Amino acid sequence: MTIELRPFTEPEYHDFFRNYVPDPVMEPGPYKYNREVISRSFHYNYHVRENYAHYGIFAENRPAGCFQLKRIDSTRKYCEFGIILQNESWMNRGIGTQAIRLGLEIAGKRFGIRTVMGDTSSLNHRMIRVFEKLGFRLVETVPDAFRMVNGQPGDRLVYEIDLTGFLSDTD
Repeated sequence: MTIELRPFTEPEYHDFFRNYVPDPVMEPGPYKYNREVISRSFHYNYHVRENYAHYGIFAENRPAGCFQLKRIDSTRKYCEFGIILQNESWMNRGIGTQAIRLGLEIAGKRFGIRTVMGDTSSLNHRMIRVFEKLGFRLVETVPDAFRMVNGQPGDRLVYEIDLTGFLSDTD
């Protein structure tokens, strides 16, 4: 399946969050759609927030996820990223991996970034596999940084990738 990374329109942003179900591995508790809150979030992400680039992940012409480049620092050529998929129906289909790959290309080619950092819980085995598949390296482990829904502690795993080699592989 081919995906596209592009800015959301406001109706697409609402559609995404209207059908959003948090990943139980990473986000405890239920989510309730609130039109006003989502409108404010859209405005903030696309018109106010500096040093961030916010994209929709589209598959089958529908919003499947959100991808952000965060804390973009053009002087240090560094940023972080974040990703969420809309619900379980989009997981385990390679969509997140493709979105991160596209996001890394945007970071390097559009923003001149050379190092990208991402993190996850040690209990999020899917994300760990994605990091490894894309060539990220583990640079830090923060013990017991996450408390999962069942009360189980999870370490925060911090990964980085040098885009110099990554971008030459994608050209």
